[in-house]
Amino acid sequence: MSIGVSIATGVLKFLDILVWAITGGPIRRLSFKKPEDQDNSEVVGEENGDPIRVMTGKKDFKPVCFWAPGAETCLDLVYSNVLNQPDFPALGVREFLGYKDVGERFPVKVFGKTNWTTFGQLGCNLRAMGAYLTSIGNHAQPHTGNSDDCQGPCSVIM
Repeated sequence: MSIGVSIATGVLKFLDILVWAITGGPIRRLSFKKPEDQDNSEVVGEENGDPIRVMTGKKDFKPVCFWAPGAETCLDLVYSNVLNQPDFPALGVREFLGYKDVGERFPVKVFGKTNWTTFGQLGCNLRAMGAYLTSIGNHAQPHTGNSDDCQGPCSVIM
C-alpha cells in the first residue's frame, strides 16, 4: 500500500511542476513585484522615515455601521442593539457535558442545550460592570482620539 501511495505522490508532484512550468511559473518568479506607487495608494504621513500609505480614495474613510450610523465604538454598537433589539439573542453558551466514545481516535465532545443571553440582559450586565468599576475607583479616560496619548507609544505587528 505504501509503495502505491509513494508512486501516486510522485506523479502528483510531477504534474504540479509540469503545470507550474507550462503556466509560466519560472518567468513570473523572476519578475519583480511592482512597488506601491501613486496608482494604487497615497501617502498620508511618515513614520521612521518611511511613508505611511492608504488605498487611493480612502484617505478620509470613516467606517459607518448601516444599522447604527451614529456609533463610533464597539460599545456604541452594543448599546444600539440593546435599545433597538432588547429581546434578540446576543450571546449563546452551551454547557460541556463530557466526551462520548464512538470508537474514533479522538472522542466526540458532547454539549448541552444553548442558553441565550438577550441584548437587554447584556445591557444590564454591562451597566452593572461599569458601575462596579466606577465604585472601585476606575474612571473613564479622556477622549483624546489617539491611544498613544493614553498608554504611551505602541506598535501593532501583523
